[in-house]
Amino acid sequence: MIKGKGIPASPGIVIGEAFLYKKMQVKYRENKESPVIELSRFNAALEETKKQIRELKEKALIEIGEEKAAIFDAHLMILEDPAFTSKVEKYIKEHRLSAEEAVMKATRDIAAIFEAMEDEYMKARAEDIKDLGNQI
Repeated sequence: MIKGKGIPASPGIVIGEAFLYKKMQVKYRENKESPVIELSRFNAALEETKKQIRELKEKALIEIGEEKAAIFDAHLMILEDPAFTSKVEKYIKEHRLSAEEAVMKATRDIAAIFEAMEDEYMKARAEDIKDLGNQI
């Protein structure tokens, strides 16, 4: 038996298969396209990610209940937050970054704000934000 340490997603004790989460290494592509094309790519990826999260929420509602499935509402709120989307758009338009790189930079910027907070719960939300960036 292997014992591991981790951050609990919910209270209680569970015995079962563990899922090892490995952070993705995103390969940025050079922005040889116009900002309009990169914005279109970002918006398409954003909409697809929101769709996937809504589907996960529906499944979670059935399997774990409304209270615990509410995390997906928080994720959707982050993805729909103008502070996030406008930051990505600014990186694409003004810095001529690819959609991928703009998303990663914007999520790092916003995650850094959460990491600087004193409240441990809010600090932990930085990982949620980084994960959303990877999903996009």
